[in-house]
Amino acid sequence: MASAAPAKKYRFTRQDFQSLVTKPLHFDMVFDITESKVKVTLQTTLRHDGAQPLSELKLNSKELEILSVERFDAFSPLGAQNDFVAHVQSFAEPRALQFDVDTDDHFLVVKFSKPVQSGEEFVIRTVSVATPTENILEGLYFDYTPEGAPKTIITQCQQHGFQRIVPCIDTMDAKAYYTT
Repeated sequence: MASAAPAKKYRFTRQDFQSLVTKPLHFDMVFDITESKVKVTLQTTLRHDGAQPLSELKLNSKELEILSVERFDAFSPLGAQNDFVAHVQSFAEPRALQFDVDTDDHFLVVKFSKPVQSGEEFVIRTVSVATPTENILEGLYFDYTPEGAPKTIITQCQQHGFQRIVPCIDTMDAKAYYTT
C-alpha cells in the first residue's frame, strides 16, 4: 500500500515561483482614501533582465479599477545609489500606454510601444481604485469600528494581497523598496 504524500508545511515556497525576468526596484505610492474607495497613484521602477526585449508586462491586479497607465520617458536611473527622493523627483515626460485588464486571470497587461531592453530600468505610473471589503481579509478591508466613528481600513499585503491594492508583480520573490 502506497503512503500519501506529506502535506505541505507552507502554502507557497520559493520553488513555486520562476525567477523574475522583470524585477520591481521601488514603489512610490500616493493614497487618496475615502470611506468607500482608495485611489492609488503608483510609480513603479522596474529593471528588465530578460534575454529578449519586453513588449508587454503582466501585472497582478485583482478587483481594481484601472484609470490610467503611463511610462516616464525621462528620469534619473535608481541604479545602486537608492536615492529614492531624487529618483522620484526626476520623473518627467509621462506618456500614456495601451493596456488590457484581464478580469478572468487577474492581470493588468501593459503594452509598450517601444520595447524595454535587457538591463534597462523603466518607470510606469498607474492610477487605480481599490474597494475595501468586509469579508476578504486581503488587500484593503474594513476593521471593526465603534459606532459613530469613521470606518477603519486595514491592509494585508502578504502573498497575493498587494494586488488588491495596486497593480504589481505579486510573488514572494518580488521584493522592492517603497515610499509613500
